[in-house]
Amino acid sequence: CCPCPKRQYSCSLGILYRQRMGKRSETFKTYDWNSGGFSLNIMMMPPAVPILIKTYIAGSFYGMTLDEPNFDSRFSKVSSISAGMKFYRYMQTHTFKYGIDFTDLRTSYSYSTSNYNKYEQGENSGELSGFLDYQGNFGNWVIEAGFRGAFYSSLMKFSPEPRLAVRFLITENLAVKTAAGLYSQNLIGASSDKDIVNFFQGYLSA
Repeated sequence: CCPCPKRQYSCSLGILYRQRMGKRSETFKTYDWNSGGFSLNIMMMPPAVPILIKTYIAGSFYGMTLDEPNFDSRFSKVSSISAGMKFYRYMQTHTFKYGIDFTDLRTSYSYSTSNYNKYEQGENSGELSGFLDYQGNFGNWVIEAGFRGAFYSSLMKFSPEPRLAVRFLITENLAVKTAAGLYSQNLIGASSDKDIVNFFQGYLSA
């Protein structure tokens, strides 16, 4: 009798990283930032079916502090954690990709003016998204079409995001590509107009 096909598994764990920098000068007392992150990926391929299933969970954070002697003290931190599943269906000249993802995003931002007025903002928002991608090889032409839909819970809004890319292979090592699409994110940068050089870059979310 023939042996039964076995499922193939693969598991990888990303290493937690941290970075920190401190500096003092006549312009500011301290300028520190640190960051960290992790990722856990589990991939599985069922027997006799050309489908790759990827399950993942990942998280990261980034924080920055700027303490000036005579003006404002600023702090910003953004952190997120994501979990989801992706499916890759391989055929001879076509590839289908689809999946679902949930992301929890948290931001914290505070600063003080020269009049010692302190302003703070803290937000927590969720994002549920799904996507479908298609890639087809037609001779020297490669067409990639996809659609991503994201729902932002803090805004109660749905964002449809179609995308299209076309690549033409001139030679084996040379190709030209054009692409267009719609993209969105619930995160914006914040900086002060008083800064000549923006050492501090804060982040805000709705």
